[in-house]
Amino acid sequence: MLFSFFEKIVDPFPDASPGRPPQSIVQFCRHYSRGLERWLLIMAGLSTCIAIVEVALFGSLDLRLTVPLLLWIIVYTIILATLLPRLQAVSERQADARATMTGRIADS
Repeated sequence: MLFSFFEKIVDPFPDASPGRPPQSIVQFCRHYSRGLERWLLIMAGLSTCIAIVEVALFGSLDLRLTVPLLLWIIVYTIILATLLPRLQAVSERQADARATMTGRIADS
């Protein structure tokens, strides 16, 4: 019953044939989540509300729990903002090298 609700939200087999996917990660995610934006925003909002309630409950018990959590969030965000662009560049180089090697093996 629960799965049928989700199956009715979006057609898993659209009529249009898929084209080439967008290059950037944001455009790629938006392209393949088309039709689900409303549900994804609702889910993100509810997850945020739950996180805020949990922090408020546990943080009100002790400030020593809130400060490390906030520091962790800040450091984690900085690490992601720094490393993800680097990882994207490395991933693209590896994919290109793998494609080149596969092409050489197939051609020989």
